[in-house]
Amino acid sequence: MKAIKVDEGYKVFIEIPEKWNGITDYNKLPEEIHFKNGWRDIVVPVITESQKFGELISVDDNVTYNVIELTDEEKNALEVKKIKDQENSIINKYEFHKQKGWDFYQHFRAKIVLDIYAGEISEMQAFEIEGYLQSAFDKISNTGDWKTAYFILNKKSTEQEFILKYEEMALEAIVLYIQENYEN
Repeated sequence: MKAIKVDEGYKVFIEIPEKWNGITDYNKLPEEIHFKNGWRDIVVPVITESQKFGELISVDDNVTYNVIELTDEEKNALEVKKIKDQENSIINKYEFHKQKGWDFYQHFRAKIVLDIYAGEISEMQAFEIEGYLQSAFDKISNTGDWKTAYFILNKKSTEQEFILKYEEMALEAIVLYIQENYEN
């Protein structure tokens, strides 16, 4: 970036303009001419979270931003924004997980119906399977909380063989989803 002093401050450009003060192809003139005319490189200083850029100032043969410490009020506002951004990020993740949970639940229910059609389970067994898995499926499809669904389902136990098959399928799918979509 380049800057040139105008009136009481600096005007900033991404690069030397093609036309300047009536001269066409000004940007193609030698760097020494630009420098003599007052053009300077902008050196951007490194700042911390408790600092901000101030006005442009001249330092040696360059222009840089004055570094200003944030006020306590600005620091507090930045902290509040940071917390809000983190909250929104978490909310967005749960919305994503909820949509994936709804999709998974619909496919799982379709599998149960197909198994009824194939004669692998009865309609009454399907109701029992749905009832057994319901609290876990409610978590993934209504709130997007796959880890809580895993916790709920992992604490359940049944002796009914026809339910165990579906419980195992659900647990495997939930574990796989958590591994692929959650941070450690």
